[in-house]
Amino acid sequence: MRQTSRFRRRATRGIADTSSASAVEFALVAPVFLFLIFATLEVGFVMYLRSAVEAATQNAARMAITGDTYGNKGDREALIKQYLENKLSNILFSSTKYTIQTEVYDSIANLGGAGLSQAGMSPMAGATTS
Repeated sequence: MRQTSRFRRRATRGIADTSSASAVEFALVAPVFLFLIFATLEVGFVMYLRSAVEAATQNAARMAITGDTYGNKGDREALIKQYLENKLSNILFSSTKYTIQTEVYDSIANLGGAGLSQAGMSPMAGATTS
């Protein structure tokens, strides 16, 4: 009887030992979990940048349309570019990674320019011209 119980204890000793099982489970789950955490942070950061750039662009367009350059005198286009550069540099952009392009139209009739008129379309509401 003693022989059987001693043999049984030795045989089941490895089954009852689960100390390394949690380490193996952690090694399998941790990379996936960390990937999901960092992917979530990255997506959130990209959404923040997109929103910040859109807000800066909208404010610059508002300044260009209304002519309100906050009391500063001088070239409106240069002031708007300076405003954009200040806003974009505050949200982790270096000026070598983007370009600012502006177009100035004499009147709203010229909006859309030559590309539409060459295609036989009016710049206003996409109507065709005859």
